[in-house]
Amino acid sequence: MTTIEDNKLAWSPITPLANLLKEESKEQEKDVHRVRFSVAGVSQESQTPSKCVKVYDTKSNAIREISPKKESLGKNEKYVLCLTLFVKDFSNMLTNQFLVVNVIDKDETFFKDIGSKPADFVTGTKASKTKAAEKLTAVLDTLTKFNVWVEAGVARQNDHFVVTDSTHLKVF
Repeated sequence: MTTIEDNKLAWSPITPLANLLKEESKEQEKDVHRVRFSVAGVSQESQTPSKCVKVYDTKSNAIREISPKKESLGKNEKYVLCLTLFVKDFSNMLTNQFLVVNVIDKDETFFKDIGSKPADFVTGTKASKTKAAEKLTAVLDTLTKFNVWVEAGVARQNDHFVVTDSTHLKVF
C-alpha cells in the first residue's frame, strides 16, 4: 500500500509497535522507525473529509482548525490533511492494544497519488469537493480492509506517533 522513499529507512529492520510503546525517553523522540502495521480503524473526525483539513503554519509548525468564516491563508500558512489511525501489527494482533498514529500530510507526500490536494476540500466548486471527498473515503476504506498492510516511517513527536514525510501511499 505504501512506499518509503528514504533508502536508509526502507532497508532498516522493522520495529514492532510494542517496542515503540516501551520507548519513553526524550532522546529517542527524533528517531524514525520503519514499521509495518494494519489499520484497524480511523477516528470519527477523520472519516469526515472536510474535518480532516487543517491550517498549517510553516514558520511556527503550528496546526489550527479552519475558521468558519472565509478567511484567506496567511503568508506562511497552507492547508494540510490530518488523519488519526488506530493501528495494530504482528506484536499486538491478538491483544486489545491499538496504537494511535497520526498522518499529517504537510508536504503533500503521503496522499500525493490520489490526485486531490488539501485545498480541494476547502476551496473550489461543490463538484470538486465531492470528488476529493470520494477519493479520500475510498483510500480510507481500502486501508481498513482485512490483510492490508502499511509500511511507514514513524517518529514520536510530542508524545504522539506521526507518519514521516518519507512515506507515501500508492494507488492501485
